[in-house]
Amino acid sequence: MKRAVKFLCAGIICSVLFSLTSCYRYQEKWVNELAGEFPDDTFTYDGVEPGELGPHGDIARVSSADYPDYMIRIIKDDNGELITNYNYYRYKEQIDGYFRDYMEAFFDCDAMNVNYTSHAYRSEYTPIEDISFDRFMERNVTWNCIGIRLFYEDEYPDDEQMKDILLSILQENKDKPVNIFAYIFEEPYTGDLEFSNAVRVYHAYMSQPGTVDYIMAYPYGSDEQVYLVEDQDI
Repeated sequence: MKRAVKFLCAGIICSVLFSLTSCYRYQEKWVNELAGEFPDDTFTYDGVEPGELGPHGDIARVSSADYPDYMIRIIKDDNGELITNYNYYRYKEQIDGYFRDYMEAFFDCDAMNVNYTSHAYRSEYTPIEDISFDRFMERNVTWNCIGIRLFYEDEYPDDEQMKDILLSILQENKDKPVNIFAYIFEEPYTGDLEFSNAVRVYHAYMSQPGTVDYIMAYPYGSDEQVYLVEDQDI
């Protein structure tokens, strides 16, 4: 009986190792395809995406020499096509800059940091191809969700002023869903982006075009929410 169990365990181990080896082989081809499309970067295959129930044979992890702080993934989707989030990280700084340039017209602050986060996991992904920034913005980037960190060394806007500013932004973008978090900091910007330092947080949410679900304000880390706007058509 013990011998049978040992053989069974050995068989399972061999099966897993064979499966992983197969994954490595075909996923390395995916990385080669990525490298062929973007020859100016250098890619390193980091292996199969791990999971609680075992490795995901349809997801490969890749490191990029140009963007070492990000985890690049290549996925074989349900249609058997290869997609990657490489273009998302390739343009991440430009996307943040696009929204920062836009927001600077609305906020009279001493410093600003804007961070765009894709609203859905797959919205980051494109086919393995050299897509232009404009095309990526048009096809993949939405206004949900945008984080704005506003730094004021002296007086910062109150709830009424922030409500008017955020309503103006929503009004200009009323043809689309919008989700904005604005964090107020009463300090000079030093590169420290700890949310816990925020003195006030504002959340402007428009789930459907043309109607503001709400604009709320609250101290960071508190449930003491104040609704400045609710269910308002614009």
